[in-house]
This record gives sequence, structure tokens and C-alpha cells, in this order.
Amino acid sequence: MTPTNVITRALLALGRRRERSIATILAIVVCSATLVALLGISESSAAQTARRFEKLQGSSITATINSANAWEYSEQDMLHRLKPATAITSAGTLINDAASQLTVKSPQWHTTVTTSAVIGTPQGVEAIGGKSIAGRLPTDIDADVFTAALGKRVAKELGISMEQRTPTITINGVSVGVTGIVADKSNGASLSASIFLSPRTAKQLGLRPQNRTIICNAASADITAVAAVLPRMLNPSNPQSVTVKAPGNPATLRASLLADAHNTSTIIAAVLAVVTAFGIVNTMQMAVTERRREIGINLALGMPAWKESMQFLCEAIILGGIGASGGMLIGAVIAAVTAAARSWVFLLPSTVLLVAPLGIVTGAITGIIPAWRAARIDPAMLLRSS
Repeated sequence: MTPTNVITRALLALGRRRERSIATILAIVVCSATLVALLGISESSAAQTARRFEKLQGSSITATINSANAWEYSEQDMLHRLKPATAITSAGTLINDAASQLTVKSPQWHTTVTTSAVIGTPQGVEAIGGKSIAGRLPTDIDADVFTAALGKRVAKELGISMEQRTPTITINGVSVGVTGIVADKSNGASLSASIFLSPRTAKQLGLRPQNRTIICNAASADITAVAAVLPRMLNPSNPQSVTVKAPGNPATLRASLLADAHNTSTIIAAVLAVVTAFGIVNTMQMAVTERRREIGINLALGMPAWKESMQFLCEAIILGGIGASGGMLIGAVIAAVTAAARSWVFLLPSTVLLVAPLGIVTGAITGIIPAWRAARIDPAMLLRSS
């Protein structure tokens, strides 16, 4: 009997029991599709999460100078030091002093709010995507030492606008002129809910901290390199005093998410493999029981026992191969549709190509016992009992 004849006989045998064969194949399809869909959705979801994380975190590097001479240099001098780092697209001083609680009053409207201070320069505001929406931002070179810009939300609560003539406020009882109104970028809130002060004004009010924080922006690909050179550029005499905080690497986050997803997928794959194996074993065991007379006749007519067992083994392999291949395709379609519906980039790990071969291997392994049972049937005893 040639291999072609074995396969043909196996297909005909499966066709004679088409209801049970189809039910077994469908069970394998469901298991395989579930696994492939899970892998694809996990891959696409992890990539999307990493992308959102990168967008939310941005490409800003925070460098804090922790030394007594942190404020010794002007903003222009500090930015001049950063010029050799051509990868830096923007930079500036900005300190969000959320711990400070300032009592801000409007003498004209007798309104009061309690808020925090943001201390920095216009370059620092620009570095985080903020902007002046009315008037201008105060600087250290203003003629009046006591000036401030109001966050958009604070200005609204105080009832102050730049259309008013020389608006003023009091901060902890000290009269301060308002030079403008500042707002964050679309998804920010630190500037809009605060009072913006220049470093000189903050010093006069006793609000300037000893440490100085510089915000630097760079392309994602250059962040690691820029973060490595910032300490020496900002404080050459004492680079150890500079603490640098760079955004996390999205690729690392994605790899971590995928590792967790793969661990879950491995457990689910093991469960599905057991379910698939039981389905094939059950189908083939019933086939051996139902075809005992047929097997006995074939063996009595001279068919070698190993050829009879090979036919059953081939049937199990066909069930596993067809079910796993169909499930792989359906699972890929499910993952693609899900990614499209969620506006994700469709990604599918190359490991899904192993699903079909694994289905064949599972069919071969689980078909060994039924094939062995078929080869051990005694035709003489079977025919006497019949």
C-alpha cells in the first residue's frame, strides 16, 4: 500500500463518519482560532499601548541641578551650553512647585483663589508645549520685579483679563502686576491652574527653590544619547549634581507587555492543546470501536497490521492538520478585524505559523494509541465472536 493509498483510505474513512469528523475539526478550529486571535490582539494591543505611552510621556528630558550655583547662570548662558547638543530641539527652565499653596486675590473684584506656582522662563513654557494666549510671559529682565502671568483657569476664577487696564493681584499679600495669561497644550493642566513666575520674582517672594530644573526636548531616537551628556553640559564643574530623568523606552514597555501576554498565551495554548488532543483521541477511539469488524476482515485478508495502524494515524493527522490550519486563518482574520475596529496597527507574531504544524504533530501523537489498538485486534477471535 503506497502513502497515497493510505491517505485516500483515511479520507474515505473520515468521509463515512463526516458528522463526527466535522465536529472534531470544528473543535480544533475553535481552539486554534482562539489562540491565534489572542496572540494577534495581544501584539497589536501592546504596540498601541506603547505608542500611547510614548505620546503621553512625550520626548522631554528633565534635568535637575542640585547645587548651590544652580541659579548662578542666566537662561541665555544655560541655553548656550546646550548648543553643542544639536539633537535638542527646545529647552528651558521650568519648575512646577505643586507643593506651594499661594493665596491669590484680585483687589478689583475681591475674588480669591488658592493655587500653586510654576517658576520658569518663556523657553521652559515653550518646551512643555505651553503658550501665552494673552499679553506676555514675565522674564528676569522685566523693569518691574513683581510680575506674573496667570494660568487660564486661575484668570477666569479671579475675573481678570488682559483687556483690563494694568491688572494686578496680590500673592500672599504682595502686590504683583499681571503681564499675561498662559495655557497648556491640549492635554495639560499644570500651567492653566497655576501662577507663572519668573525666577527673579519667585526669589523676591521667597518661592524659588535651590534646585533648578531644565526641560529638554529631543527626538525619541536621540533621548538616550542626550540624557547621557546633559550633566556635563549643564554643570561641567560638578556633573554629579545633575539628576536626569528621561522618558521610558516604548520598545521596552512593548516587550514587557508582550512577555506578559505570551505567558498568558502559553497557558491558554497548553489548555487548548489538551482539549484538541482529547477531541482527536475520542474520535479515533470511537472509530476503532465502530470499525472492529472491518479491521478484522482487512487483517484476515492479509493486510499487515502496521498498514492498518498507519491508516488510523493518518486520519488523526488529517483531523489535526485541517482543524489547525483553518483555525489559524480564522484567528488571523479575527485579530485583523479587531485591530481595524480599534484603529490599531495589525500585528501578528511569526509564531502563529507554527499552529498548523503543531496541529499535525498533536494529531500524530494522539493518534498513536488508537492506531496501536487497531493493530492489536485478533481477526480470528473477532470473526468467531461475530
